[in-house]
Amino acid sequence: MTLLILGLAIWWVVHLFPIFAHPQRQALAARMGEGPYKGVFALVILASLAMMVVGFLNSGYGQAYVPPTWGIHLNNLLMLAAVALFAGSHSKGNLKRFV
Repeated sequence: MTLLILGLAIWWVVHLFPIFAHPQRQALAARMGEGPYKGVFALVILASLAMMVVGFLNSGYGQAYVPPTWGIHLNNLLMLAAVALFAGSHSKGNLKRFV
C-alpha cells in the first residue's frame, strides 16, 4: 500500500510542477533542453505509474462497504430511470421539454 501511495504522490507532484512552478519549469527546460526535459518528465511519470500498478497488485483486498440486499435492486431501478431520463433529454419533441 505504501508503494501505491508513493506512486500517486509522485504522479501528482510531477503533474503539478509545470503549473505551480512555471518559472522553475522554464529554467529547468532551458538548462536541460526541451527534449530531455520532456523525456525525464515521461520517465518519472512511467516510474510512478509502475509504482502504482505494483503497489495495487501487492495491496490486499478489503471490502469497505457491504450494501443491503434491497439496495442492489433499488440501484438497478434508479439506473433504469436515469437511462430513460437521459434518452428523453436527447430526444426531439415534447419529451425533452418535460425532462
